[in-house]
Amino acid sequence: MWEARNKGIKAAKSGYLLFLDDDSRISSNWISEHLKCIDYFNADISSGVSLSRIGRKVPDNYYYFRWSDQLDTGNVMIKKKVFTKCGLFDEQFEKMRMGDGEFGLRSYLNGFNNISNPQSYRIHLKEKTGGLRDMGHWDAFRPKNYFAPRP
Repeated sequence: MWEARNKGIKAAKSGYLLFLDDDSRISSNWISEHLKCIDYFNADISSGVSLSRIGRKVPDNYYYFRWSDQLDTGNVMIKKKVFTKCGLFDEQFEKMRMGDGEFGLRSYLNGFNNISNPQSYRIHLKEKTGGLRDMGHWDAFRPKNYFAPRP
């Protein structure tokens, strides 16, 4: 997944990049809401929220704009200049989760503004097959040994 996303970033001609997972449903104004957020807040990243039909209750802070504490490539718009300064997604996370979380940390440490955007939400269907679900991943930050290296 991270290798594919990096290929897309390299090929992109636009100054804005959108990422969306395969098991998501979005509204017809999803893109414009991401653009409005970036413009209004002079942000570099618009992190749309993910609303699940199954699982835990949606957190209250998903209903208002705020500084984002996460970057989920299942629903995000990122200015291309962020990748120019921070580099691409770390392909050591290939076939694992958390490559977006690690990239989000690098973007934060490089001073980029990331806004949690409730207007660009997705319905996360949490399908049983497809994407990382078929690769048998568990967790990128869960080594077999506590002192074992992580990606």
